[in-house]
Amino acid sequence: LDADEIARILTEGVPGGGHAWTVTKLERIFKQRTGRAGCWTDYDVGIRPFIGLFPKTFDLFGPSDDFVKLRRKAPTVLDDMQDAIIRLARARESGVLEPYVITDGTSVDRASGLTLPELRTNRFKAVFYSHAAPQSPASSKDGG
Repeated sequence: LDADEIARILTEGVPGGGHAWTVTKLERIFKQRTGRAGCWTDYDVGIRPFIGLFPKTFDLFGPSDDFVKLRRKAPTVLDDMQDAIIRLARARESGVLEPYVITDGTSVDRASGLTLPELRTNRFKAVFYSHAAPQSPASSKDGG
């Protein structure tokens, strides 16, 4: 998995003695090490949103989220893959990459996530349907 490889790269330290990994440098090193572009290019997602799908594992920081680091020192992906796909599907719907899965009934502001309008047009076939079924117009008229 590409997220595992990114985690391994981040544990090895910043090339050139820098203080933090930039997202562009990480993408370049990923391509050098693996000999291929990441899966994010196949689905037109971008590396920054791809990294944002794993908020328990990676931390995007800086004024424009230009830098990335591991949340923990271990080079393992801590996020559940199903949650990452749900985040992507919800971002496709709203353009906001939520740092955690918001369940129905919570009063959390969705705008607190990373706003990336380009996620609405990615090529990954992910759609989110809430568990709460919408009321039909007939049942709302008669009060039931």
